[in-house]
Amino acid sequence: MSACRYCLAFLVVIAYLALRVSSLHAQPETIQLWNIHYADEGDLNRLASDLDVWEVDHDAQSILVPLTGEEVEQLSQTHTLTLAPDQSPLQPPQVSAAQVNGIPGFECYRTVDESYAALDQLALDYPELVKKVDIGDSWDKITAGGPAGDDMRVLVVTNKAVKGPKFHFMLMGAIHAREYVTAELALRFAEFLLQRYGNDADATWLLDHGELDLLTFANPDGRRIAETGQLWRKNTHFDASCTVSLPSRSYGIDLNRNSTFMWNGCEGFSCSSASSCAETYRGAAPGSEPEVQSIEAFIRSIFPDQRSDSLQESAPLTKTGLFLSLHSYGELVLFPWGWTTSHAPNGLGLATIARHFGYPLNYEVCQAGANGCLYQTDGTTDDFAYGTLGVPSFTIEFGTSFFQACSTFEDSIVQPSLDAFLYAFKAAPRAYLLSQGPDVVNA
Repeated sequence: MSACRYCLAFLVVIAYLALRVSSLHAQPETIQLWNIHYADEGDLNRLASDLDVWEVDHDAQSILVPLTGEEVEQLSQTHTLTLAPDQSPLQPPQVSAAQVNGIPGFECYRTVDESYAALDQLALDYPELVKKVDIGDSWDKITAGGPAGDDMRVLVVTNKAVKGPKFHFMLMGAIHAREYVTAELALRFAEFLLQRYGNDADATWLLDHGELDLLTFANPDGRRIAETGQLWRKNTHFDASCTVSLPSRSYGIDLNRNSTFMWNGCEGFSCSSASSCAETYRGAAPGSEPEVQSIEAFIRSIFPDQRSDSLQESAPLTKTGLFLSLHSYGELVLFPWGWTTSHAPNGLGLATIARHFGYPLNYEVCQAGANGCLYQTDGTTDDFAYGTLGVPSFTIEFGTSFFQACSTFEDSIVQPSLDAFLYAFKAAPRAYLLSQGPDVVNA
């Protein structure tokens, strides 16, 4: 009987692995990009709760979405659909045989392994300014029978010789795996400050009196899949009920819908999905994912809680710290709330701060859940950081594609982004107050 039990366990493991492998490689249906014309903001939010919305054109009342043939047939019964003229974003990247470093086809973006090696090197090069912190494990790392997984690594950048208390500025990249630019931008900002420390007044003052907390990869497991050219968004939490792997449908949890604050919390409807294959699947419970648990615990550890649990209570104007969640794409700077069209208690202050660091980017600035901005979302990290602790928190949607061309990234995104991050870090001591004064742009 004991041997039979071992045989049964072995067969279960083999079946699990076979399902994971087949779901990664099976392509049961062709997908295409379609424009769906929506009736009103309510219709937009309902569509966005289940579909993988890439773009929103509020003037034309249209969204860009990848769809299978079956989905096209179903949606055509209730909406007008037109085939998008440009299908190239669905094509795999062209890879040069001569490329040695970077994500295949995108040499400007370091891979997970290359980025972690860069973090290790920064700690060696700047021992008085850099510390590596392991804040937890990814889903694959805590789950037997699959890939090895990763530690959730935070790079803490500050002058250790200057004692605190210090204000904190946190940058979080790649919570959505396919958004290539975000992790690279976060890492480049740390390098930007460290290279200038001791010679540049801003960099020196910021690292003497403040602390940069850099989570380059909030979703390292998913990012490793995305680096193969797949448009993978979620983490890799395997669910046997979802056995497809398409840009519009795959297993995993959307970590930016899994936070404990306002999980499944949109007013009057669900603006995240209960379907395990949907790209906005929120998970079975709030904070169910190890990545989200680690992120939330770390955020709580660095930002003091100066806001009551009441949704109507403002954070004090003296609140310290600032949090940025980096995404792509859309050329937007978003501030809370995302789960409702109503303004957050500190809504005016949040908008003012966002406009300041949105200025060098020349991006539209708007409340995430407001009509005409993007679409409503719940269980997001920026809503968690503001709603739970009162810290000014924002999402930036960089660029014009998930796999942004390196030429565009280097020429048009890098420098404005570094300027935006620099303003945000400088505002972190008292962002609600400091943003109210004028900025000197040119003297």
